[in-house]
Amino acid sequence: LRSPPGRGPLVGELQRLRAEYGALGLTVEVVVDDEDDGAALDPAQAEVVIATAREALTNAARHGRATEATVALRVGADVVALDVFDNGGGSGDDVREGLGLLGIRERVGAIGGDVVLGSYEEGVRLSVTLPRSVP
Repeated sequence: LRSPPGRGPLVGELQRLRAEYGALGLTVEVVVDDEDDGAALDPAQAEVVIATAREALTNAARHGRATEATVALRVGADVVALDVFDNGGGSGDDVREGLGLLGIRERVGAIGGDVVLGSYEEGVRLSVTLPRSVP
């Protein structure tokens, strides 16, 4: 988790995470709503998106014991939104925030974004919102 994310196109990196976690037994669906597949994102935004997705998937597999997760990225004119949902049971209220979530909050906050942890059907949902312009 400490190694820097790859520098390839953002969607390619998300697909790489899908394959990586799939090999560990977590079925990951990647959904992207973006006309240019994330190519226009600031490098700091792309790094935060990849690091956040990686940490959320790690938490889903390790702590939530999820078997399925969805990584949804939406890039709009003013905002970048990342949602990671899992079927690991429990709820956002049950999550004890450790170093992984603290790291997410710090990375997202450093570029002016927000983090919301909540429940989603039979699991947890992590939602991150980043401004398109990085401070």
